[in-house]
Amino acid sequence: MIGDLDMHSLPKAKEAVSTLMDEGIYKIIYDLKKVKYIDTSGLGFFIGTLRKLKDKNGDLRLVNPNSYISGIFNLINLNKMIEIYEEMAEAEKEF
Repeated sequence: MIGDLDMHSLPKAKEAVSTLMDEGIYKIIYDLKKVKYIDTSGLGFFIGTLRKLKDKNGDLRLVNPNSYISGIFNLINLNKMIEIYEEMAEAEKEF
């Protein structure tokens, strides 16, 4: 992902997840290195995506969030629902 994850960019993100799931991919890692901002609709996207993936015995992991995004995830305890990693190799372990 690149840029902001907000109500304007969500349709593209949702389409990407749907495509992966249609292909039978239920374990997804999002690299947030180039994401600068996430609004409430973006947070809802991650929660909804996690639920869909868990329904298929899958999982969602996030990598490289900036301090702003990490702060939001910590503030609302979303970091307890979705695993967050600093390195892609860490996120890929046992996935």
